[in-house]
Amino acid sequence: MNIGSRIRQLRLAKNMKISELAESVGVDAANISRLETGKQKQFSEQTLNRLAHALSVKVPDLFTSVENESTVCINSESDSSSLSIGDVYRVEVLDVSASAGAGHIQSSD
Repeated sequence: MNIGSRIRQLRLAKNMKISELAESVGVDAANISRLETGKQKQFSEQTLNRLAHALSVKVPDLFTSVENESTVCINSESDSSSLSIGDVYRVEVLDVSASAGAGHIQSSD
């Protein structure tokens, strides 16, 4: 699932219209529509933060639709005082398909 589909999924789950999300984020509705349909592929960190806030999720949740059900996540959310295994850490995984690209650097020489 790409970020546009995920944003649409989150928006619909909150029964929000595109115009309502756009107003919350501070952009026009056409930008949200282009983002959801995949026509707009560039967005700033500030926009991601505003989208996440408007949709009541964390920024990493914009990139994945699967709830973290790993042992680390489950244990980090439980009462750690009952565990006898020492420190437990929650590790977030970011969908690399949403990265800045393949890392190709074009030289100007």
